[in-house]
Amino acid sequence: MASKLTPQATALLAEMARDHGLSSLEPNDDGLIPITLDDGFVFTLAFDGVNNAVFVMTALATADATDVPDWPTFGWNTGTAERRTRIARAPDGALVLIRDMPLTGLEYWSFAKGLETFISDASDAAAAIGLGPAPAATGGDGLTAFSPDEMVIIRP
Repeated sequence: MASKLTPQATALLAEMARDHGLSSLEPNDDGLIPITLDDGFVFTLAFDGVNNAVFVMTALATADATDVPDWPTFGWNTGTAERRTRIARAPDGALVLIRDMPLTGLEYWSFAKGLETFISDASDAAAAIGLGPAPAATGGDGLTAFSPDEMVIIRP
């Protein structure tokens, strides 16, 4: 699967792995790279070679979040549109936070800062829509079974 990564995506992953003392970061069979931080926060990277972009995703609420109303949830997106970050509903009904970053001209320091901002946005989004802090890893929960092209994305 790693052969489908663009040279820039491969370079960013190599630098990220080096920065964090890992031998490598490789996509799983679904082409995703799930990452769990020390505090249990899970986010997933997906690289899109066609659009030359990286998608950063995390589950804010699982499929049982169908009782969370869409309008106020998606209204939150207006404050993060300039960062290309938005809440979307996955095909199974889960609420996810997604950020896309075009790879053209993206240097590692900017990529790392974008990830940092995304993690902060995830906590802010979960709190703003009444879900509390973003969910931690719970035995495989997270975005490991679908990709950005399977989501309905609503942009403000």
